[in-house]
Amino acid sequence: MSVEIWERPDGRRFVFGDSDDLPEGELYVGVREGEEDRWIARGFAVWRREDEIEIPTLPASSSHDFLGLADIDEELLRLLDDELRQDTPGSDGWQWPPKDFREETFDAPSVYLVERDYAGLCRVWLDKSPPRLGFVGVHRAHRRSGFGRALVAAALGEVFALGHPRVTAEVDEANAASQALFRGFGARRVGGFVELVRPRL
Repeated sequence: MSVEIWERPDGRRFVFGDSDDLPEGELYVGVREGEEDRWIARGFAVWRREDEIEIPTLPASSSHDFLGLADIDEELLRLLDDELRQDTPGSDGWQWPPKDFREETFDAPSVYLVERDYAGLCRVWLDKSPPRLGFVGVHRAHRRSGFGRALVAAALGEVFALGHPRVTAEVDEANAASQALFRGFGARRVGGFVELVRPRL
């Protein structure tokens, strides 16, 4: 099987595919739980674990008025995305090239909501079934203000209105705040993922 190496905007190189012929240097790989042993045998070590969850959608109930992609300032949103990723397990160091951010943000159908003062964002990708809640984050200065819950509630409401009864998401096992947030929306665990790293040789 052929192997592709993707260097992410955080500088980490991820392996896609499988082969005994891997390039030198530090490498990462993401697999479903239960598939990690064959990578451990090749010198990789578990770096982090994620729960795969399903969240039921619900009619919109948020009183907040959020921005959609048609109303946002693209540069401010990119900078907010970069900043929020520094506190997101597994993506510290992330810096979007403007062109890549534009493609990632605007080229796939999504529900994308942004707090009016760019204090937080939530996005749900609609190109899969069920849709996938890909990211929710709130600026450090505005945490514990209810913005995160309001963003998720509004996004789930929009997805519900489109006829989807649930969304999926991945949550770092150690991220207590996100785990609690999604449990509050009735999330249930349906599987898991493991990310592994092979140190620089």
